[in-house]
Amino acid sequence: MSVGSVLEGVKDLYGIVLFFRDNCVDDDLYEALDRVLRMIEEFLMSSDVSEEKAKDFMNELYSFVRSNPLTKFLSIYVRDYVTA
Repeated sequence: MSVGSVLEGVKDLYGIVLFFRDNCVDDDLYEALDRVLRMIEEFLMSSDVSEEKAKDFMNELYSFVRSNPLTKFLSIYVRDYVTA
């Protein structure tokens, strides 16, 4: 998997999470989704993105969303990019 394809996947995930965050009514869920968005933004803004760092980030993101009951549903989206 190339860095470009991982970055496209991360951008896709950002859009998915943004959609859910902007349409949720629960404050706790909003905060949890906002944390995921911040993680993605920090990764996208980093200047030294390599294939290895991209894979590490996707694995970190997958672990994070699975560990939080409020964001666990996102793991089905992240998993597709981790296993690709």
